[in-house]
Amino acid sequence: LPVSTMLAMSLTEGSVSAFNLGTKVVLFITGLVDTAILAVMLPYFSLLVAKNRLLSVKQELSFFLLLATFISVPISAALFLWSEQIVRIIFEGGSFGSNATEQVTRVMQYSLVQLPFFICNSLMLKFAMANRRVITISAVAFVGLMVNIVAGILLMKHMGVGGIALGASLSVLVSTILLLLVLFRNSYVTGLDAVFMMVSWMLFITLLMCIHFRSLPSIYM
Repeated sequence: LPVSTMLAMSLTEGSVSAFNLGTKVVLFITGLVDTAILAVMLPYFSLLVAKNRLLSVKQELSFFLLLATFISVPISAALFLWSEQIVRIIFEGGSFGSNATEQVTRVMQYSLVQLPFFICNSLMLKFAMANRRVITISAVAFVGLMVNIVAGILLMKHMGVGGIALGASLSVLVSTILLLLVLFRNSYVTGLDAVFMMVSWMLFITLLMCIHFRSLPSIYM
């Protein structure tokens, strides 16, 4: 978040405000979810690891990853679809005109892309913490930070402040895929579950693109 805010400061006046307002809904949701996962799942995974119940740990991780995907994808898609209405209800009025609404809506939509990935990322991070995979966590976090910086700089040249939000979402996506591959390589996630997760995430991205371009036939498909 500080990196994205610093990038927004290099754009035109009002970009930082648009970024902060556009990410408020996403930050509220991710804050609640991450707190819940930290309070519940980390002790649970740690207990299973301490009892050396590795098979149960793998099964629970796969179950919660699939559950998180199935719950978060429709919610994220609905919020993405209704972003403009949400922004109008919450923010529009006074000096907050239609141009500001459009800019904040774009930031909110691009930020919502990360929601399913963030939740799965948080689950896998807590699992890695319970297994004391400090190097793995640090490496993935570093790669995510680099993607955030590079993608944000490249995209903001063409998309403005919305590009920074999209760059942040891409960094979460890359980090989540890397974590999933690491866990698969260490046999914590089965190949079938990993493929199922990747296909579900791909369909989610495709759905958002169809909604963005307002292609009803593609959405139904």
